Amino acid sequence: MNLKKLAENLLFALNIYIAFIALFNNSLYVPNWLLPVGRLHPVVLHFPIVLLILTLISVFFRLRNEQHRQIQYHISSYLLLLAALFSAITVITGLFLSREEGYEGNTLTRHMWTGIAIVFVASFIYRIRNWLWKKVRFYKIISICSIFLVAATGHYGATLTHGEGFLLPRKEKEKQVVAFEDALVFDHVILPVVRDKCASCHNPRKAKGSLVLQDSASFVKGGKTGKLFVPGQPEISLLLERIHLPDDDDKRMPPPGKPELTGQEMELLELWIRGGAGFSAKLAALAPGDSLRELAGTFLDTQEPFDFPAAKEETVQQLTNNDRLISKLSRESPALAVKMYNSVAYTKEKLEELLVLKTQVVSLDLNKLPVKDDDLKIIARFQNLRRLNLNFTDITGAGLMELNALKHLRNLYLSGAKVNYNGLKSLQAMPKLQQLAIWSNPLTEAELETLQKENPKITFITGYRDDGIPSKLIPPRLAENTVVFNDTLPLALEHPIYGVDIRYTTDGSDPDSILSPLMQKGAFISQNTTVKAKAYKDGWLSSDVSAFTFFKNEHKPDSMYFLAEPFENYRGDGVYTFFDGELGGMNIYRYTKNKWVGFRNGNLELMFLYNDPAVVQSVGLHTYISSGEQAFPPEHIEVWGGANERDMKLLASIKPLMPQEKDEREVKIINVGFKPEKVACLKVVAKPLMKQPPWSRGKGEPAMLMIDEILVN
Repeated sequence: MNLKKLAENLLFALNIYIAFIALFNNSLYVPNWLLPVGRLHPVVLHFPIVLLILTLISVFFRLRNEQHRQIQYHISSYLLLLAALFSAITVITGLFLSREEGYEGNTLTRHMWTGIAIVFVASFIYRIRNWLWKKVRFYKIISICSIFLVAATGHYGATLTHGEGFLLPRKEKEKQVVAFEDALVFDHVILPVVRDKCASCHNPRKAKGSLVLQDSASFVKGGKTGKLFVPGQPEISLLLERIHLPDDDDKRMPPPGKPELTGQEMELLELWIRGGAGFSAKLAALAPGDSLRELAGTFLDTQEPFDFPAAKEETVQQLTNNDRLISKLSRESPALAVKMYNSVAYTKEKLEELLVLKTQVVSLDLNKLPVKDDDLKIIARFQNLRRLNLNFTDITGAGLMELNALKHLRNLYLSGAKVNYNGLKSLQAMPKLQQLAIWSNPLTEAELETLQKENPKITFITGYRDDGIPSKLIPPRLAENTVVFNDTLPLALEHPIYGVDIRYTTDGSDPDSILSPLMQKGAFISQNTTVKAKAYKDGWLSSDVSAFTFFKNEHKPDSMYFLAEPFENYRGDGVYTFFDGELGGMNIYRYTKNKWVGFRNGNLELMFLYNDPAVVQSVGLHTYISSGEQAFPPEHIEVWGGANERDMKLLASIKPLMPQEKDEREVKIINVGFKPEKVACLKVVAKPLMKQPPWSRGKGEPAMLMIDEILVN
């Protein structure tokens, strides 16, 4: 038997084999040792495609000379036989590959059957090639149809590998326009990120790992491996575990060749899960300063196509100060949001200073400032305002008619202001007003009902109404985000509801409504302190306890440097991280922008220099501890001090306690105390734990030492 005959018989046998395994594909068992054969599929598939296309196209370019045409016929026959054989091999490897995890859905089915069709069509064409060679017109029609079949198979294969729209791009959907006040954290921020970076592998057509990521229901369902996330616990959530695996790990998501998640996108997912992974929460409902609110806001596309130019960056910087925050509404938007603080320092003139930005300011927050009726004339000049917060200001409603000049205003907040029914009636000339907050105003139920009937297009936020069932207050919060100080720090807690009493303690006990001191101006903190606070108001249930820890850092060095470099993936902002007054929080993922500096195989070794010698008696390391993330306290800490770098002595050394198996993760200060010593040079050495305990995730391996602030007092 010659080689050609052997190849023809092999092709016939492969056709029978393919038909069998295709029909009984779901019932067949493929042993694990045979599965790797399937991974040859992307290696061999290009060869038959090229052979088929060359063979079929040659039909359209037949040679005129009869002798040459016979040679062309024989060559094309051999090429067609090879193409059919390699097509069969490609299909078989593809069928094996489809048995591995991650290949399922309608797209796989279409790819499989169009691929099988190519084998059968190529084999059929080869069998009747003598007849087709004489029927040129019919041969051309079959060739064209076969080429389209190859293109369709390639399209479905590319969709499986690279995502929908890879070969035949779809028309992109127009992005949904949504105002900040209406934006949902999941629908408008989280879901678009996941669809952009994950949906190519996790969609109804290609549900890799039986995981589909297209809506809230599919997020909750998860996939073959289990639940996608655990609300409130990102450190044990599968989604974050997979996206933070090393690049060479087979289970890392997205896989090599797919668009990577950025550091901000990873941090966004972590913050969303840590916050409870809610599906209905509004972005605007999150507390001002909330990390998720701040980061998610940068992912929102411009709410509307603003046609005004952006303000000069230097102008914005000049107008930003401790009493006034000016920020962009979204990443590439010319629109600005302004929030003013400090009721004592507020003046009409400071509001007028902002008029140089009257075109760009679309959100103005004057909450709890002594804004007067006359100031509304200035506010009315901010022609593009969409959102205006006048909650708990001193306006009376007499000047509200000035705001009718704001033709774009959609959201107006007047809660707690002494605005009456007649004053509110003057706002009916505002064509785009959609939302009006008026709780804690001198309005009767009848007046409120009349306003709602007369303005059906406006949503009235009326807040708490006494229906006999007391509501629970939310906990107090920090008025300022500063928690690290060098001398004393004013203790400033606040509550969004007017008239709430805030009582607090500093001795570790929970506050009560009688014995605990009342939050008032003039309270200061002068040392490391944990403050517990609780809110009280007549007619309401008291809030839960909120706790805030403040850290004193009295002696910031004039210069500092590393004696040993930190771990390459955790460098924070370098040595300046330790004295920037910003704590890193509960996020140490190496792909996110964070304030943590890490050490693993080498010691933390830092040198601090003081131009004027300082008297020090303690050094504290603000440390992240989580055995699940292989972050442990240092095994040993030493503090050295002296007049210069060559004349130093050991001031103190300690061995911190190690966490136990059931301990939860935490951030805490590890303090090293010693007798007061006057030093111009201070050295801190901390040795990472060299062997993690047997019960830990990385048992026997070196642990990470994570530091984000060093306190010298």
